[in-house]
Amino acid sequence: MTRQYTTQNREQEGNPWQVGSVLRFAVTATVLSFAVTDKPHSDFRLIKTMRKFRKVLVRRVKSVLAKIPGHQYIPKVRYAMAKLLAGKDHKGANMSISYLQDVFTNCNSAFGSLATVLRSGTSTATSVNTEAVVESLESSGAANLATWLEAQKLLGTGQAEQALKIMSLLGTNNPKILTEMGLVYNSLGMRHEARSELAKAHSLDSEQHYAMDTLSLLFAQNTPPLAKELESLATQLMNSNENTIEAWIAFGHCARVQGKLKTALYFAHKACNLTIFGDKPKSEAMMLKALVLLDLEKFDEAMRHLSAAIKRDVKNIDLYELQIVTYLQRAKIREARAAVAICMQNLPNSPRARVLKAQVLLASASGKEEAQSILEEVVFAHPYLLEAVWLLISQYDSTHNYQKGTEVLKKLTENSMVPFHSMGRLHHQLGEFLSKTGMPAAAYHHTNIALTKQCDEAAVQVGAITFFHELLNRSMVF
Repeated sequence: MTRQYTTQNREQEGNPWQVGSVLRFAVTATVLSFAVTDKPHSDFRLIKTMRKFRKVLVRRVKSVLAKIPGHQYIPKVRYAMAKLLAGKDHKGANMSISYLQDVFTNCNSAFGSLATVLRSGTSTATSVNTEAVVESLESSGAANLATWLEAQKLLGTGQAEQALKIMSLLGTNNPKILTEMGLVYNSLGMRHEARSELAKAHSLDSEQHYAMDTLSLLFAQNTPPLAKELESLATQLMNSNENTIEAWIAFGHCARVQGKLKTALYFAHKACNLTIFGDKPKSEAMMLKALVLLDLEKFDEAMRHLSAAIKRDVKNIDLYELQIVTYLQRAKIREARAAVAICMQNLPNSPRARVLKAQVLLASASGKEEAQSILEEVVFAHPYLLEAVWLLISQYDSTHNYQKGTEVLKKLTENSMVPFHSMGRLHHQLGEFLSKTGMPAAAYHHTNIALTKQCDEAAVQVGAITFFHELLNRSMVF
């Protein structure tokens, strides 16, 4: 293999247009190195040598591409450099976006590159007129393309809710659109909707691996975990292509749900090592490994792993959430405060980051008032964020502020932005607050609504309210 690598280098130095063969060789060598290093019985020195070889190879490929003269930098070369740099550090990611901008400038039909640039939210992306970009197209899909690009632009500027509205206009039979909508829902903390959209995408295209690691996490996070669906997804992904990271992540979550933690750790370790061109591990793979380590009571190792993941992916709110919630569960308030400060610094406009800050504040008596204020602002602006809703209602309950709680709950039950699947619990909670303020008739009404929306706790509550209501009527008669 080393002799072949040297030959490829010499050919490339003599002929700069052997870029494709060098890249193909890089991919082949990377896959081969994993085929060797993934064996449990592999010699440690061999593993170390192969990993070093892979890194050297990737550096060499970038060096070869960089030597191509500027006037010969065709879009393919720019795109190759963008792909090589995308998985690196923050500086590399910015350089990748710059290369993708050049790709579209030199090839105005490279809409995939343009979409990535728009979603990055760079200053040049905000000035792009998406309708003008597709004006020259005469195909029937031009309008849909303009809508899609506009949605990417909105995502880049942090307007995820508007982007979802626009994406929904493109129909629900396209797996790519459903997948992107699922990922946006997940970023907003709407896990139920994210799971639904990603599951639809998988049912329409079972060969698709992109974002299926997120779907596997959502299956595992459900209460109780959707074990059958998770096992089916993992099996299909592995049967389709066992060399994808998503397949190993799905199997890792499946093993974890089944309580096979050592097996889950092996799958997580493999997913973390299975990178493209020696890039950083996927955040989803690192999160899986952290979850398994926590299950194994290896707290310090899990938190070190999470910290490393956050440094590599500073905009990933899911990583911060797992880190901060884990600190709070173990009453490590000082560490939680430090973590949430970093989260707010990197994601100052994220409502989920503000909810995490409120959770940390609620952990101390002196922070409850500020936490309630933050939660009220988040619920008012983002009523779909149910985690904030339940925290706020719990705070009203603990402080016996039933009047304010009733007002908020009534508004939420009438708000179209609130997910429909949460209505049963909202009406149940509203009935509970009304019963505590001496309004049994209204409480009975809302608890009955909760029953029709299949809220399990409402059945117990409606019996109690009926009994109380009968006692009240008897006292009025006597």
